[in-house]
Amino acid sequence: MAGSELKKKTKDLIDQLSDEDLEIVLPVARRLAELEATREIEQNEALMKRISDGLEDAKQGRTKNWRKVKQENQ
Repeated sequence: MAGSELKKKTKDLIDQLSDEDLEIVLPVARRLAELEATREIEQNEALMKRISDGLEDAKQGRTKNWRKVKQENQ
């Protein structure tokens, strides 16, 4: 089934849910969106390298005071 068809069927089902059911579904939908965002980040090799480098910089004490950086960029 194509993605657009799945979205339409999902939206149709959501439209049929009661408010009580929507209160149950909403946290699940939010969590799925979070997992998708995480997967996109993890699949981006360049971004993962930058994150890894940043964590290593922090571990080695190569950091800057955010207040000073903010003042410098105003």
